[in-house]
Amino acid sequence: LVLVVLIVRVRMMRLKSKTNKELSEKNEQIKSQAKGLQVANENLKLLSKVGQQITATLSIEKINELAYKSLSQFMDVGVFGIGIFNPEHSILDFSGVMGRGECVGNFSYSVEDKTRLTVLCYVHKREIIIQNLADEYKQYVPTIEETKQGDNAVSIIYMPLIQEKKVIGVLTVQSF
Repeated sequence: LVLVVLIVRVRMMRLKSKTNKELSEKNEQIKSQAKGLQVANENLKLLSKVGQQITATLSIEKINELAYKSLSQFMDVGVFGIGIFNPEHSILDFSGVMGRGECVGNFSYSVEDKTRLTVLCYVHKREIIIQNLADEYKQYVPTIEETKQGDNAVSIIYMPLIQEKKVIGVLTVQSF
């Protein structure tokens, strides 16, 4: 009888130990998820604030500056620009492009120039995400044009700006 009681007691202790370990692991997972949600919440607050600031201005240059500064808080942004399609001249107009913390100027690209990644994004109505430009550009274009500043980014994101199913422009974020 003593042996049976002892065996039952040992099994109960093992079960309790296993249950405590599982609960501890679940507790750590919950803490990790809570931290992730807190970071996501902070980023959402930041994006909401940016959205409010952007809607308070009509200047594309000011919008570029605000977006550049805000994005720079949580990712490496070497260049940020918004190109708006100009139907009269069939070009993408990038006004007030931000680069390395300052306005680097205005740029225009013909939508007929299929050698430009920004044009391909606009024409095909889909994002282009490149992690390593030197290795991946050939998937899109035969050569990379030298930039007006003289250096190319390492990673690039181009996203079409779509309003009511119509592409109205392109947004780009580039990192050196």
